[in-house]
Amino acid sequence: MHGRLEHHDDPTAFAIDQLSESQYAALTLLVESYFVAGYEFFTPEALRIEDQRALRARFGPQGT
Repeated sequence: MHGRLEHHDDPTAFAIDQLSESQYAALTLLVESYFVAGYEFFTPEALRIEDQRALRARFGPQGT
């Protein structure tokens, strides 16, 4: 939910940087759709900084 994967056991050793560009784009679209649906904003730390900033500018609380 909060974009953090390191707090959970993962026998596959998945890492965001293993995604292809198209897979990463699909992930960012999924996160964006979560916020579009009206769920409260959180910083999705699994995403790249520039994507975090764009989402914060669009969906984050005013003044953050």
